[in-house]
Amino acid sequence: MNELLILAALNREARAASRQLRGRRITVHVVGIGANHLPAETARVVLLAGYAGALAPDLRVGDMVIDDPRGRAAGLPCRYGPIYCSEKILATALEKQQAFERTGALAVDMESQRVREWADRLGADYIGARAITDAADHPLDPRLLAAVDEFGRPRPGVILRRPQMVPAMLRLAAATRQADAALADAVAAIVKLMAP
Repeated sequence: MNELLILAALNREARAASRQLRGRRITVHVVGIGANHLPAETARVVLLAGYAGALAPDLRVGDMVIDDPRGRAAGLPCRYGPIYCSEKILATALEKQQAFERTGALAVDMESQRVREWADRLGADYIGARAITDAADHPLDPRLLAAVDEFGRPRPGVILRRPQMVPAMLRLAAATRQADAALADAVAAIVKLMAP
């Protein structure tokens, strides 16, 4: 059994999460948007690492949110609190505000509930580490999901047919570059706590 199992939805999230793990025998498994490709492994702690949209109005791009019910990652310089799992992109500031008021969650993703339930079935502790890529007041074009496959690889045909999406894609790409550094630092710190 592994001490720590790291999961990421997208290939890019996996690269960011593993950036500072060189020399450690830890694999980051890519599970796809919605976490439909969970690995056949067991662990004491499951860490879901990746990006999220902010629901809390004071979070900004590059901030880290940690959902850590058992306090395994306590003490890191991050915001701690629940992360809401949605089946679709929360595209508007109003949708994000309503989700924040309804759930009290700090951020939103599309994988955490499924991964948390899977970790529970394994008898593993769950930690969600999410780097913010869009602020609560920042709209996000829901068509962006159609421009990538479930692992985040671009679909050039879709992009060519919808060139009006390119500015939104470029804004999101810039935000993810900022989020990557925060995610890499947080994952490295959690790994150090779990396996010093």
